[in-house]
Order: sequence, then C-alpha cells, then structure tokens
Amino acid sequence: MASEVSGNSLLRRFTAILDDRLRTRRVLEWLSTCDPQEACALLELLHRGMRVPERRVVYCDLLRLAADQQVHVERCREIYNECAAIGLVPMVRMFLPVAPFRAATAGQMDPTNPVESLPLGTRKAKARLRDKDLLDRLARDNNPDVLEILLDNPRTTEKDVLFLASRRPANDQWLTRIFTRQKWLGRPAIQEALARNPYGPTHLAAAVVPLLHPVLQREISTDTNIHPVVRESAHLLRTRLPKLKCPACDQEPQT
Repeated sequence: MASEVSGNSLLRRFTAILDDRLRTRRVLEWLSTCDPQEACALLELLHRGMRVPERRVVYCDLLRLAADQQVHVERCREIYNECAAIGLVPMVRMFLPVAPFRAATAGQMDPTNPVESLPLGTRKAKARLRDKDLLDRLARDNNPDVLEILLDNPRTTEKDVLFLASRRPANDQWLTRIFTRQKWLGRPAIQEALARNPYGPTHLAAAVVPLLHPVLQREISTDTNIHPVVRESAHLLRTRLPKLKCPACDQEPQT
C-alpha cells in the first residue's frame, strides 16, 4: 500500500533494508509507480548527499536497475524528461540509452586466448570452478555469458573485475553486466574504470560519474578519449549542479 513520506524518510526506509536484493526490489516498486517529479526529488536529495555511503547505495540500485533494463522504457523517458527540465541531467543519464563511443570489431578482440578454442558450454562450466589460474585465463574470454559467470564466482577478486572493466577493446555487453552487479559497482576503482572505458554503454558510463571523486570528475571533464556525454556530465556536476535546487524536493515522494 502506498504511503506518503518525506524524501529523507524515503531514503531512510530504503537504506534500512540490509538485504541488497530486497532493497533493490523495493526501489524498483517505488520507481515503477511514483510521479516523475517525486523521482526528481529523490535524485536531487541523492546528489546533495552523494558522499554519504547510504545514499550512494540507493543511487547504485537505480543505476543497476537501469543497466539491467528492469525499468519500463516509457517510465525511464518520463523521469529523464522531468529531471532534464530542472537541470538534473547528470543524475538521470542511466535512463536514456546512448551507444558506446567506440565499438570493437571481431578482428580487434584478442584472438590468442587458447581457452576460447573450447566449446562455449565447457568454458561456462569452467568459469564456475575454483581454479584461479584457469579463471585468470577465462577473464580474457570474449563471450559475455562466460564473463557474467566469472563476475559471480566467489574466487573472482576486485583486481579481476577491474581488469575486465578496463579492457580495450571491449564488448559493451560484458561491461553492462558489471554495472548490474551490486558487489562490483560499489567499488571506486571499478567505477572509475567503467566511466573511462569508451567501449561501454555511454549512458551507464555517464551515470557512474556522480559517484566519482571531484578530482576524477575534473579529469574526465577534459578527457577527449571519453564520449562527450560523459565529459558533459562531469562538467555539469562540477559547475551547475552544486547550485541546483529542485522545486519538487519539498514535496512528499510516494512509496
């Protein structure tokens, strides 16, 4: 049953849920039914407190839901348009898909990995094993399904995922799957790698920028190897958004 609470109370409700899957499900339920102005109010509150760990968690939930395409496309467009109208674009980039800055061709991908000579089913089965040497070799696989299994393997480390997030050239499908993993999306080094990788989905790379340290945002805003959309988000976060006041923030979001 829907009940009206203040934006801060809504955030407290979400962050009080320690189970990641349950919290994400509650965020999705709210996002699917709330008024777009209420979504803008929440996103503005998240922006103002992005250094607060609990608020970063909720923002990552929104980003992961968008990356996993769990939010209806029409709803994404409504929220994006409403937030764009008040200058909150960098906080809603994830809701408007933009193609990668660069696209890898089959000929550019690493052809030297001997593991790829094995059938796909065999590689997927091996990606579930605990042999670290084998997992390191599988990390050079070019199939998104194999790499998705690696992301969930308990033996996979942050260093491994950082390698995947930094690979160039890369497949935007496997980079997208890193965005959908709560365990890895919350890591600052992986966030930076995803934001800087021109082979990933541009809208998701831009959506990571609000999570980055201001020094990194300044660097990204002038990096010509990165899509202009990502650079623009970094620039706006450093210049216009610190002064932004969302007119809907004093209204009561719905949950």
